Amino acid sequence: MRHDGYMRPAFAQGKKTAVAKLLELRRQAQRDKEPRMVLRIQGILMSLDGHTAGEIANHLKVHRSTVPLWIDQWNRYGKEGLLEGHRSGRPTGLSQEERERLCDILDSGPVAYGLENGDLDQPPGTLHHRRGIRAAVSRRTCAQVAPAVGLLDATAHHPAGPGRCRATPQMGALYVPESKKKAQSEGAVIVFEDEASFRQTPTLHATWARRGSQPQIPTRGERNTQKIFGAVQLDNAKFVYLHQEDYFQWETYLAFLEQVAVPAFYRRRHRIYLIQDNASYHKKQETHNWFKANRRYVEVFQLPPYWPELNATERIWNYTRKHVTHNRFFERPQDLCNALFHNFDYVRHHPQEIENLLHPFF
Repeated sequence: MRHDGYMRPAFAQGKKTAVAKLLELRRQAQRDKEPRMVLRIQGILMSLDGHTAGEIANHLKVHRSTVPLWIDQWNRYGKEGLLEGHRSGRPTGLSQEERERLCDILDSGPVAYGLENGDLDQPPGTLHHRRGIRAAVSRRTCAQVAPAVGLLDATAHHPAGPGRCRATPQMGALYVPESKKKAQSEGAVIVFEDEASFRQTPTLHATWARRGSQPQIPTRGERNTQKIFGAVQLDNAKFVYLHQEDYFQWETYLAFLEQVAVPAFYRRRHRIYLIQDNASYHKKQETHNWFKANRRYVEVFQLPPYWPELNATERIWNYTRKHVTHNRFFERPQDLCNALFHNFDYVRHHPQEIENLLHPFF
């Protein structure tokens, strides 16, 4: 039988559910700042869409021999084959004693091991130095070790009932209104403003746990919430806030602008270009009159309706929930307040903590 040397092109295997899982994995890799992982996932998505390895290599600017390796790893091992440093049959980097210690850490929880904010979302290997595990274990390494030690990336829930799943909108190319060009020519500063409510009942988030042992987060069942006005300056990540005990309304909003935002951001001959959402009290006649009377200090711009991801302050709220409220129990409202204020004051004194969150808005 004669062979002409033609080799059938290799394609990634998977169904629609695989595409959804890859998109979620890509979002996670983007949040974890793993560009090579994002590149591999993009290659598999293109292959599932029918592109050849050569077309993928040309589009992603990688060597032609690289893409078939990605496809082979995906077809053989699934998402584990895309993880950084994946090797088939690679032995675990932890000894039996260290794996048992890692399980103890998961069972005890992060507070018992010295994490002040109680954030269970951190990869458990970040606790290694507190109890003698010899090397730091990254989130990806934990994903590789997980089957061997009986771990899973689970979602915590309240004993009183199931929690709400987290939904993170994907951030594409961000359009900032005409304020950006005008601000540059005028020398004005761009400031995003928003409000957030933080419940005493903890927000729930995916976390590490033993397989079959879903984490339990206690709750008092109270509906107490703490309300925060916040604003962040785009070019230097300067953040200010005001704790609000009453409801959000035009009176409290104007009090935040007059007492906190304008004194913090306004400089002589450098107006504030304030970008706000479409909350009802933002559009009240009294609010409109205030902006009209104070136009020498502030010019206001409205975001499109129902687009919270276009508001930079939302990134600060997400950061706060991740580092303060996710999977954490607060005995009293004051405990929640103290945790929030500590985080906000830390961000104010260390703006570099949130600078990267604002880059998509430039």
